[in-house]
Amino acid sequence: MIKNRAIEKGLISRENAGKLDEQQCLELIYLPGFSTKGRFQYLRPGVGMDVVKTNIQKLNGTIGICTEPGSGTKFTLSLPMTLAILPVLILKIADQSFAVPLSMVREIINIAQEQLQNISGRSTMVVRGEFYRCCR
Repeated sequence: MIKNRAIEKGLISRENAGKLDEQQCLELIYLPGFSTKGRFQYLRPGVGMDVVKTNIQKLNGTIGICTEPGSGTKFTLSLPMTLAILPVLILKIADQSFAVPLSMVREIINIAQEQLQNISGRSTMVVRGEFYRCCR
């Protein structure tokens, strides 16, 4: 099915397709322009697998694929451990958590309620002579 779809889309010639082994056929899904749109009506179009593979490779990772007819397809993503141990500052705003890389944090300041001023209807504070709007 993948091989035939790639031929239909003009991504590979019938001659070259005949020379591919099973794994090479599976990897045709990573070609830019490959799509099963029209084959599976219940699926909405999404990001192409070429984009997924490119972004994983930008992170120095790999993606693998294996399939077993009647059982399903398995994608294996491997990413370097350095991505998992990036030092971050965890913020919680309105019950939603955010992780900000520490390399992007310049300073952390404790703010007492009495340091806030109301300027033009907005909570504001002065730090080293500069005005900053605050969110509550």
